[in-house]
Amino acid sequence: MSLLRRGRFLFWAVRELAKKYTRSLVIGIILGFGIMFALWKIFPLIRSSELSATRRIGYVGEYSPSNLPLEIQKQMSFGLTNIAKNGAAIKGLATAWESTDSGKLYTFHLDPLVTWHTGKPVVASDINYNINNVTFQALDDHTLQVKLPNPFSVFTVLVSKPIFSKNLTGFGQYKVSTLRLKGGTITFLRLVAAGTTPLPTLEYRFYRSEDQAMLAYKLGEIDELADISSIDPTLEKWRNTRIQKTYNKNRIITLYFNMKDPLMKDKQIRQMLAYSIPDLGFTHAYSPIAPTSWAYTDEVKHYDPDMKQAKALFTAAKMGTSSAEITITTFSQYLGVAQEMVKSWQSLGLKVNIRTANTINEPYQILLSAQDIPTDPDQYVYWHSTQGATNISGIANAKIDKLLEDGRIEQNTDTRTKLYVDFQKRLVEELPVVFLYYPTVYSMMRSSGQ
Repeated sequence: MSLLRRGRFLFWAVRELAKKYTRSLVIGIILGFGIMFALWKIFPLIRSSELSATRRIGYVGEYSPSNLPLEIQKQMSFGLTNIAKNGAAIKGLATAWESTDSGKLYTFHLDPLVTWHTGKPVVASDINYNINNVTFQALDDHTLQVKLPNPFSVFTVLVSKPIFSKNLTGFGQYKVSTLRLKGGTITFLRLVAAGTTPLPTLEYRFYRSEDQAMLAYKLGEIDELADISSIDPTLEKWRNTRIQKTYNKNRIITLYFNMKDPLMKDKQIRQMLAYSIPDLGFTHAYSPIAPTSWAYTDEVKHYDPDMKQAKALFTAAKMGTSSAEITITTFSQYLGVAQEMVKSWQSLGLKVNIRTANTINEPYQILLSAQDIPTDPDQYVYWHSTQGATNISGIANAKIDKLLEDGRIEQNTDTRTKLYVDFQKRLVEELPVVFLYYPTVYSMMRSSGQ
């Protein structure tokens, strides 16, 4: 009975309190449900925020909004096409395309689901790469026709360049949140997820030199730094720093011979110099085309170190009895490599000088420098005899010229492959250059607070 009395007392007490404070209780219940609903809505955003960490990345170089590194551009947008690992054009904004009129007319069919970061659908009339003598015409919202003055089989690779409207507005997975400029140069760029999918925020900081970028890493301004040519050895001892060493196979360190020089135009002398280059300790390059390319071949002549062959060529050239001197020109970052080659050449009995240059346009006899590898195997600008400004070796070979001319207009990939395989073999055999190695690059990343 005692328990029953207590129950009755509690019931009447609650009833009286409810009568007295009805308004407050109703307001409290409504507020309680409101708070629960708000938390239910906000929790996913909080969770997304927790998952979306910030990556602070350093880049070396001075960039404006119009010439940002391609890796950054691709975060914000993409082109009519994308590029596969083997260098072939694959679908991008265009899901399909046809080439007619012997390669002078392209028709691109655009993905109707793609929208700008503003939410506006991307339509064919938005697209114009502003290429000289090339006409872009929208046939309808999702069909774009492009007319070229001449066949150009590299065109589908050319239009892989990411597309932007005003203020770096694109249609990629990221959009611009903050952009800071000093003059016309970007100093800071923050990118955030353009859609609802949680993505880490990307913060890019730009530095004029590798030394400045390295100092910024040490001071904690950035947590990632990629594609630098050397690292501070003390960083290897930092527990929370991961350092990765790779090879940049989109660039080749190359030894150029001036084919117009009285000595260097002698192929026997070029072969002698090539065979006497020592093992430089890097990943050797044998062709001007990237080894990942669909057109690459390793079936080219290899000028591996062979001092016996080099000495025979030296004797045949009678350079030991000549007063001729050889000068190799290079840049400060390759000076150590140049010195190794000079030692080997001097061991043959050659008289060799080293000269340090500031620009690639300075006159030279032998030049040690770097060459970037284009995405497409078309290398007309580097090796065709008409390209005086960019054909820095000065090679003029009618057979090589013809292969380069045919390769850039041929539409069939199998036929293009045969043309570029032949081109690689003939160029390496002619020896206007020695392709030495792919440069070593380093990346570092802080795994947690240092």
